[in-house]
Amino acid sequence: MATMLKSLLVVTVLLSSALAQPEVVRYEVKKGERVCLLAEFQLEFGIRYPQVDSNISGVFYSFLHAGDNVTGTCAGKDQNVAILEIDHKHEMGFKFTFTREHRSYHLSELEVWWVYTEENFPNAIPSLYHTKRSEKVSNITLFQAPEGNSYLCKAAQRKTLQQNVTLLFGHVHIQPFDVVQNDFSPPVECAEDSTPPPPVHTTPGHFNLTDNTTGEACILLQAGAEFYIDYKTELNTTGQAVFSLPTDAIPTGQCGRNTATITLTFSEDFSISAQCEADPFFYWSVANLTITYIEKPPLFPHAKGTNETRSLSTEPINIYTATGQGESYRCNSNQLVKFSTAASIVFYDVKFQAFDVMNSTFSEEDVCEFDKVKTTPAPTTIPKPVTPPEPVTSHVRPTNFRYEVKHGDDVCMLAMFELLVTVWYPKADGATFATSLQLKGGTVTGTCAESGQNVAVMQIDHDHELGIKLTFTREDGTPHNVSYLSEFEVWYVYTEDNFPFSRPSLYNTTGSEKVANIRWFEAPDMNSYACKTPLQQTQQNVMIVLYNVQVQPFEVKHNDFSPSRECPEDTTLPTGPPVPPVSTAPGHITTSLQPTTNPQPTPSPHPSTSP
Repeated sequence: MATMLKSLLVVTVLLSSALAQPEVVRYEVKKGERVCLLAEFQLEFGIRYPQVDSNISGVFYSFLHAGDNVTGTCAGKDQNVAILEIDHKHEMGFKFTFTREHRSYHLSELEVWWVYTEENFPNAIPSLYHTKRSEKVSNITLFQAPEGNSYLCKAAQRKTLQQNVTLLFGHVHIQPFDVVQNDFSPPVECAEDSTPPPPVHTTPGHFNLTDNTTGEACILLQAGAEFYIDYKTELNTTGQAVFSLPTDAIPTGQCGRNTATITLTFSEDFSISAQCEADPFFYWSVANLTITYIEKPPLFPHAKGTNETRSLSTEPINIYTATGQGESYRCNSNQLVKFSTAASIVFYDVKFQAFDVMNSTFSEEDVCEFDKVKTTPAPTTIPKPVTPPEPVTSHVRPTNFRYEVKHGDDVCMLAMFELLVTVWYPKADGATFATSLQLKGGTVTGTCAESGQNVAVMQIDHDHELGIKLTFTREDGTPHNVSYLSEFEVWYVYTEDNFPFSRPSLYNTTGSEKVANIRWFEAPDMNSYACKTPLQQTQQNVMIVLYNVQVQPFEVKHNDFSPSRECPEDTTLPTGPPVPPVSTAPGHITTSLQPTTNPQPTPSPHPSTSP
């Protein structure tokens, strides 16, 4: 099934000859013959606009030098505001307002304007043509440096304005005040330029914990990890510490029957701890991760140096779940764990056993879902994760959400399930990234089947960022009519939180996948359908996994499920509790990395069944 990108039409427009990278352009504002404001930078920007077919399109520009008209206002004596204005062919332009205070300066306001033309905005709503629009953001602090110096930053910097405009700056060199001899003063470089490049995967370390009583290994851990942590620099700018887990980190901790903890300490002032829990149903997981550190070199270059000890913990995450207390967990794929908007870790090549270790060797392994759909592990250079987790206080594992469609006051359609959606998408650097989104509630709408009708539809919208559409069909049968899910559609909006490092042209557009002509969840229409066994379907760029399903699209009585028809897979399960899904905490969206090879479609594990 081919990928369908709903409401997405990306038009690439270059205002001059086609270039692989935008040109670094020099802009000057003069007072008489003297240059009083200087700026050099690359600039790309995207604008979203409505089309005649009700889609939302995006144009992505490389802003080039040809035809630009540069004007502005320099700061005179005792003045603290300088302005740079750029007009490109009277079709689009920019206004940069710089402010000087407390012996430093910064960009304090940024405005973009454009005129709708048929050439630059194809298929736009006709009433837009020849009209002018603008977006502005104020009270910002960008490109900050001490007065008397220029500001230099080669790293890419993104800025989204109000709603429809996104800017991407690169190779920025700016001096809005105190220009001497028509050239830049010595630069102050941004913290991003001084941060070492993101590390490639290093060899995973082996960290075993020994029981002091028996002298035997009681926790086995093999893992690689890459850390990304924002911090304050000496110039009060934000830097990013990027470093790998060293193989000589020192393990400490405590073993136990139902709880265990392992802590890895390195570089004197940095540690990461994993708290593991085994529950009465004989599976275990990492329930919590904590990092403790002091922001100082060498891990935090040019840190402001308060010597304050910081500690960040995840909410209950229940990752690295093994289905047996005496089993090990293995995941070669990259897994992203977020502590806050400013701290993330990417784990890879993980093998872990926290309980019932025998003879200092790993027991039978439980393999993570991502390893099951990839072909070969591929080392990847990982950029900064940015997705913030939603705050969660519950310590309960994820539970099903109940979705209802009503006709008047009566429930006429019912569904309960957990849904995990993994989407592979292109990064700005051409590599492939994957994000996993979990549907946790949402706005439910739909259409129930009335008398003589045989189609029912349920739609679920979660915060206008993720949604699904379920179409059920009823057929005549003997001795009972049967119902089944005949079409499944999932849609998602590309946001910077859920799809980090994506191609800029994808942001704020919608993608979707549809599986049609299927017979899932088949049961007599007087019964509900129930299945604890996960259903997994991978097609092109999307993998969906449904857990703990119960649905009844027709003949709902007394606002509740009728007796259920269980799927054949559940009748072959071993006795004992159901295997918990490999998922995040309730209400939490996570991101994980995948190799550049997309997975091949896999058949549904729930074949059609006759009642």
